[in-house]
Amino acid sequence: MRNFIRALALLPALAITACGGGGDGEGDTKALATFPGGGINPGEQFLLGYGETAYLGPLSLEFTDVEDSRCGASSSAVCVWEGNAFILVSATNGTASQVLTLNSNSKFPISAVFAGHVIELRRLDPQPRFTTQPALEEYSATLVIDP
Repeated sequence: MRNFIRALALLPALAITACGGGGDGEGDTKALATFPGGGINPGEQFLLGYGETAYLGPLSLEFTDVEDSRCGASSSAVCVWEGNAFILVSATNGTASQVLTLNSNSKFPISAVFAGHVIELRRLDPQPRFTTQPALEEYSATLVIDP
């Protein structure tokens, strides 16, 4: 909850200033593909785990945080609304950097533009359970980049 409140407090500043930021330095980063000419092509979906970095030519995307308030799967409870999860992705291209907020619920922005690319969150796994929240390391985001 503390991260959620912190993220909410930072969102207006991030949106206005498009300031950069990175992860906390924990966890391994992995080169998932190179772009162009590598494994990811424009419009092709790819998987990015929490704490991982995808290198797409000069563009890098690091999955740095997640806040998940989605209604639990396999729940016997009746949810008032489906909820939302958002991820923070630290995007860097040369000296330019920006923290992107991508939401799982299409009632909120599911994509962001950085360095001439549209980066969109297509899916976030796993879905929380009624009584338990997944550990950060369990999360993976399905993303797509359009030029």
